[in-house]
Amino acid sequence: MIGVENQYIALFSIADKKDFIDEKMFKVFKCEESTGNILPIYELQFQSSDSELQKYLNEGNIIEVSIGRSLEDLEMTEFTIIKPVITTLGQNLFYFTLFGIYNALDYQNNRKLTFSDKTPSHSRIQQVVSPYFEFNNTVSASDSMAWLQPHISDKAFVQNIWLHSWINENTFPVIGITLDGQFRFFDFSKIFDNKPKWHFSFENKEEYIKYEGSPRYLSNSGILNTLQGYGRKSLIRVPETGKEEYITINPIQPFMSLSDSHNRSSLIEERYDEHKLQSLDNVHSNYHKARLHNEINLTSFSTNQIRIGVGRLQYKFKLLDLCFYKAEETNDESGIAESQTTGQYIITRVLRVFQNRTIFTYLDLVRDTFNSPIGGIR
Repeated sequence: MIGVENQYIALFSIADKKDFIDEKMFKVFKCEESTGNILPIYELQFQSSDSELQKYLNEGNIIEVSIGRSLEDLEMTEFTIIKPVITTLGQNLFYFTLFGIYNALDYQNNRKLTFSDKTPSHSRIQQVVSPYFEFNNTVSASDSMAWLQPHISDKAFVQNIWLHSWINENTFPVIGITLDGQFRFFDFSKIFDNKPKWHFSFENKEEYIKYEGSPRYLSNSGILNTLQGYGRKSLIRVPETGKEEYITINPIQPFMSLSDSHNRSSLIEERYDEHKLQSLDNVHSNYHKARLHNEINLTSFSTNQIRIGVGRLQYKFKLLDLCFYKAEETNDESGIAESQTTGQYIITRVLRVFQNRTIFTYLDLVRDTFNSPIGGIR
């Protein structure tokens, strides 16, 4: 076991070797999770004189890791070893560096042919992911159809269902696979039904978690707007009836900032997407519209990012948690404190680094736009 009681604890086991890494052997452990249909990844470094360990370091064994603040507060995760690197330091002493991925290799590698009766997307995704993850769902989709899996992996199939899921015009579905094995399939608008779970500040205040160092603010609006953010027009044709319809999709209004406009130029109009054929027999009525709507909104609501660091304590941060970020305030000419970045954000990346008898957690927080942008935007 490594760690400091009531700050952080981590235990590592593989096969019949339980809790096989102690503080003297341990060097580094990193675990990273990101939003989207993405499995968490890991890196573990330690040294040992147990040469028998080499026999265990393959895809046939999993490493179990339990993390918490104390022995009564542990959450377990499992990872499959993808790449072991073993260095001989001397006689009967080895340095191990293990790279791994969450223990669901078959989710992204096994190819299957499956079909179902007409069912909404959230139910079909639950059927697919339940063998691998705990399904945590807030989506109630209006898109029943027979979802067919044509000799592709479950991960690729879920990706296809997700992007063609339809809830309504004012929201869209988001995904996060967490370290403890949750598959979060959330209605974006429902994230804001509750108050923020975490509060971050540059100050030492009881109700806030103090972030350390200098936060990094990044706007990806330029490239993301070019890809999807300016909106799309598409011609949908129904071959059975010959009916043709142009649809125009733009991002829904910002949820998290004080602005009602996204960070995109008002001079750029919607761009044309490829024309689509939509049969009445085998897809739901918003099948192609859903893909445009979801891709555009997933892009637009992650254009602005803040990266912060939190030290010393293990927190149960989860992907898609709602949080409140308080920036260090500056004063305008009238003396009124203002900040373009203070407000609500969603956690989209969690990187925990255990090293040098401490833990440091890096968080990526995203939102739709600035609080009060000035300029020709829409």
